[in-house]
Amino acid sequence: MSWLNADSKYQMFFRKFIVADAIWFVYLGLWFLFQYIGKNWTNSTGVFVEFLLFLSVQIGIVGILGGMFLKYRSKLPWIGESSSKDKIVGGIFYIIVLLIGLVVSDSIFSINYALLDFFIILRYISLFIPMSFSLSLLILYILPQYIYELFKNLTNDKLFAKKFINAAFVGCIVYIGVFFGFWVDVLFDDIMFAIIMGGLGILTAVGMTYWRNFPLMWGIWFIIMFFNTLSDAQYHTAPILPIIIGFGFCVVIFIVALVLFKNNKDSSVASEQNTSA
Repeated sequence: MSWLNADSKYQMFFRKFIVADAIWFVYLGLWFLFQYIGKNWTNSTGVFVEFLLFLSVQIGIVGILGGMFLKYRSKLPWIGESSSKDKIVGGIFYIIVLLIGLVVSDSIFSINYALLDFFIILRYISLFIPMSFSLSLLILYILPQYIYELFKNLTNDKLFAKKFINAAFVGCIVYIGVFFGFWVDVLFDDIMFAIIMGGLGILTAVGMTYWRNFPLMWGIWFIIMFFNTLSDAQYHTAPILPIIIGFGFCVVIFIVALVLFKNNKDSSVASEQNTSA
C-alpha cells in the first residue's frame, strides 16, 4: 500500500475519530451532569429524575444509539478475525483485567452476600448491563477498532512491531477516555480510582488488539463494574422503578438501532451490488 493511497485512509480515520470523540465528550458531559444532580438533588423526586435521565438519555440515546450508529456506519464486526496465538495473548490480558478488577481490588470478597436479595441484584443488573455496554462500545471497542483498521495494512512485514505500535497507540487513547470517564463518575473526587480504571482500560485495549471479541470484553467489564459497585453497597436502596424503566428504554433503543442500522447497511450493500452489476 503506497503512502499516497494511505493519505485518504488517514483522512477517513480522523473523520471517524472526531465523530466518535464528539459522541464520547457528550457522554462524559451528561455523566457529570447526572452525577451532579444526584449529589445535590437528594429528595425522592431528584433521585428518580437522575436515574431515569441517566439511563434513558446518557446510556440509551447517546451511548447505545450513538455507539451502534458508529459501529454500523463503519461496518465493524462484533467479533473480528483472530489467530489462535492472538486469542491466547488477548485472553491473557483479559484474565489479568479480571484478576485485578475482582481479586486484587478485593471487591468480590468484601461483599456482604447475606444482605443481598432479588431486588438488590435486579437493581445492579439493570444498571450495569446497559452502562457497561455503552462504555465498552464507545471507548473500549469502537476507538480501538478504528486504530486497528488504520494500522493493519500499514506494513506488510514486521507483524509483531505493527501490533506493538497498534497496542501502544490504542492503550494511550483508551486510557485517556476511561480515566476521564471514571473521574467524572466520582465528580473529580477520587483520582486514584480513575487512574486504576484507566489502567484496566489499557489492559483491555491491548487484549482487544489481539482478540477482537466485543461480547467477551463487554462481559468482563460488566462483571467488574457489577461486583465493584455491589461491594460498595452504592445502590442497594436506589429506587427500582426508574431503573427498570430506564433499562427497558435501553433495550428498546438497542433493538431499534439494531434493526434500523442493520437494514440501512443491507440496503447499502444491495445498492452497491446493483451498481457494480
